[in-house]
Amino acid sequence: MSYCQATTRSGRHCRAHHVRGSHFCFWHEPAHESARKLASHKGGLATLEDMQQRKREREERLRILARLEQALASARQLYGFNK
Repeated sequence: MSYCQATTRSGRHCRAHHVRGSHFCFWHEPAHESARKLASHKGGLATLEDMQQRKREREERLRILARLEQALASARQLYGFNK
């Protein structure tokens, strides 16, 4: 299988395999511009969703930690332990 004939931004030859019936890969084939934009957009959304999910998980861990600290403080007070 032959490689894409495009040149990358860095000036190197693209190392991706060409699309059947073309001399270019998916990312360099002019006829695939709309599909390429959609794929890039979906990739960006996935990244945003991942970041939002990690933020929600981090906030939940902080809430749990705060509740544990409150429970420990209550136990210390109840049993007369000091820090």
